[in-house]
Amino acid sequence: MPDIFDFLLMTTTKSSRLYSFVKSIFKGQGKEISDGAITIEMDVNPRFLVVRLYEDEDKDTVDVTINNVKMGIFREYTKQGYKYEFEQRYRKGIRNGRTSAEQFMEDTCTFYRDTIHLLKAYG
Repeated sequence: MPDIFDFLLMTTTKSSRLYSFVKSIFKGQGKEISDGAITIEMDVNPRFLVVRLYEDEDKDTVDVTINNVKMGIFREYTKQGYKYEFEQRYRKGIRNGRTSAEQFMEDTCTFYRDTIHLLKAYG
């Protein structure tokens, strides 16, 4: 007979598992505020990053915005031993340097490098 964990895995959608994973990444680095966004305090300018997640169940993706700027999308990715992929959004001038929010996303994906495949928007 399956236990409760097996039952939860069977009843949750693929996108719900993805959303839970992505939310856990950011919640571990900051705190959730009343509207569901996660604030992360930094030592650089801007001092606070406000992370918002938008789940698209039709596409099985989670969009990430930081301070109202779209950073990219997470999706499941089962190649090369990874579980997830983050596709960074291209911005004109990104090759010349990343914003603190973009660098934060890259650093976060690098920290989870055994789980997340980072698809950079530049070379």
